[in-house]
Amino acid sequence: MAGRRRTVTGSLIPWRLARVRDAESVRWECVDGRWVALSLGQGDEMHHIVLTDSSGRRQLLDSYEQALALAKVWRSPGTE
Repeated sequence: MAGRRRTVTGSLIPWRLARVRDAESVRWECVDGRWVALSLGQGDEMHHIVLTDSSGRRQLLDSYEQALALAKVWRSPGTE
């Protein structure tokens, strides 16, 4: 929308899509070095989506939609 100004608040933490690594499907990186990534399960984890992050969290999910929703939560302030 033209003429609309963006307001930056103290709670804004800039995340961006980044180049995937290894078997990742999608990866987000934060300016402070944190990251969150989704990958397709392999071997015993096949038929699952694997969500991981830079703090060591790892979650298996049944659908890509669930994984995207949880990844959004993990990228939110206060969930590290």
